[in-house]
Amino acid sequence: MYHIEISSSVKKDLKKLSFEVREKIINEILPFLALDPYEGEILQGEFRRFWRFKFKHKKTEYRIVYEIFEEELIVLLIIIGTRENFYKKLKRRVK
Repeated sequence: MYHIEISSSVKKDLKKLSFEVREKIINEILPFLALDPYEGEILQGEFRRFWRFKFKHKKTEYRIVYEIFEEELIVLLIIIGTRENFYKKLKRRVK
């Protein structure tokens, strides 16, 4: 089982989401990723070291981008948000 690490910027991302979405992420998705983070999809291009997990809640698509550190069994969350302008925000966050 992997350990999920949440940075301060991801905590801010979570605060911007509705209570229902936050609860779904914390109680369902993060435990799922802790068991097998490779269930997500590896990103391409400049973000190829990151993984993405997508889910929908009430017709809105959300994305979680994370990095896997296999040796330490750590999943580091990079960003959580809706599809809109997601990769622009990701680019600003990782550079």
